[in-house]
Amino acid sequence: MAASHAMRILKRIGNIIEGLVFGLLSLLLQSLFIGLLTGAVVIGLSALGLRLDGTPWPSLLFGLLLIAFNAIACWEYFVKERAVVRLGSKASIIFMVPRAIDLIWNGSERISR
Repeated sequence: MAASHAMRILKRIGNIIEGLVFGLLSLLLQSLFIGLLTGAVVIGLSALGLRLDGTPWPSLLFGLLLIAFNAIACWEYFVKERAVVRLGSKASIIFMVPRAIDLIWNGSERISR
């Protein structure tokens, strides 16, 4: 009885660690992708004559894109109940934040891939 209870606790701890790793990996890859996207937008606007170097606009754009990407992923996962965002074959690693939240909160992924 005590062994099964200990195994459930260890499994729950493992799920939490796995969810944290998924979330951090996803945020790291999102940051790289969104950083490149933000840089391209800033360079494009600089080519049009707008100087954004000393202003907070690039950081604000980066933050808004990061929030928007995760909001879209959470909406697809929790509302539409789809585990994979259909934006390409490699996009699933970028949108792992809602699956990580589900893994940490519920102990398993409720929506199958």
